[in-house]
Amino acid sequence: MTSDLLVDGNPDVVLPLGDIQYECGELSEFQSFYGPSWGRVKDKTRPVPGNHEYETSQDPASNCPNFPTGAPGYYSYFGQAASPLDDQCGVECKGYYSDDVGAWPVVALNSNCTRPGIG
Repeated sequence: MTSDLLVDGNPDVVLPLGDIQYECGELSEFQSFYGPSWGRVKDKTRPVPGNHEYETSQDPASNCPNFPTGAPGYYSYFGQAASPLDDQCGVECKGYYSDDVGAWPVVALNSNCTRPGIG
């Protein structure tokens, strides 16, 4: 229902602020669930990753067992928009950038890092 409101509002830009895909950030999850809803405005989206885009576990009882690390689903789904500072990056990308939206400067920060300045 929120994506219907979003599409009907016809915004210039959409800024989803992390944890875009629950519970796991696999590419198939983005394609199956995010794509038919908020993905309808993907061409207007300036994404920001959250911890769920990086969710992985070696525990078979986990919601995301044995998923690859480095958020490849997120970076593959959003492509260059996910990390414009990394040319064609598909995993462990910077995930931060700045952009101007009209008169507004927008800074997107990847908060999912082990140490500041380290991916």
